Amino acid sequence: MRKILSQNIKNARSALHITQASLAASAEISVSHMVDIELCRTWVSDKTLTNIAKALNMEAYELLTPEKTGKLDHQKAENQVLRRTAELIKAKKAF
Repeated sequence: MRKILSQNIKNARSALHITQASLAASAEISVSHMVDIELCRTWVSDKTLTNIAKALNMEAYELLTPEKTGKLDHQKAENQVLRRTAELIKAKKAF
């Protein structure tokens, strides 16, 4: 399960072109915890799983589904990039 979770997070993060640090901040966890999750060193609580999924614009179950490993749907990936871009623009306007 850790390997599936790890790979799905990496794939989704890569599709969104975001760093581990950015994902960690969005998921409200430390960068070191994110690194440990992606390296299969630790498991996640239900709250952390939910926060990571939300930060990736996904449902938590999608991060645990083996079929998602390495197979992010192209349209879904594009939509995630657009949502993330909109969020970043909003955040910059807030400053």
